[in-house]
Amino acid sequence: LGLEAAVEHDGARAAPILLADRGGAPVRSERLALQSATGKIAALDCAAAAPRSGAAAAIQVLAIERHYAISRVLRFEVPARPGGRILQPTLVRDLGALAAGRNFEGLAQLADGRIALINDNQSRTVDGPSMLLILPAPAAP
Repeated sequence: LGLEAAVEHDGARAAPILLADRGGAPVRSERLALQSATGKIAALDCAAAAPRSGAAAAIQVLAIERHYAISRVLRFEVPARPGGRILQPTLVRDLGALAAGRNFEGLAQLADGRIALINDNQSRTVDGPSMLLILPAPAAP
């Protein structure tokens, strides 16, 4: 779970990430480094990562970081065990030009690797139809 909020951690902006079990009970919390001065996490898509030899599986996550002019798809990994450090994402795609007039709030990585985005254009300054956009598969991490 991700919160559309930012917290300060060691002088940097971060997003709270909560891991829960299948029943919804909290397991632990993490912090994700935000990449902009104003962006917040608006959506997450999670999948189990292929386990490394002898290690528990981590979670691969795609996220939208956005706030009006900021709109990006990020990728990060939540380790199987807490590490006590802030999670560092990598940029998958800057959606700046594509996002003009669109408030992206949902994403999913499709089975073939493409990324589906949906916008919610019902806010104070953004208005218009909701749209489903399909982006090509990103390069492998």
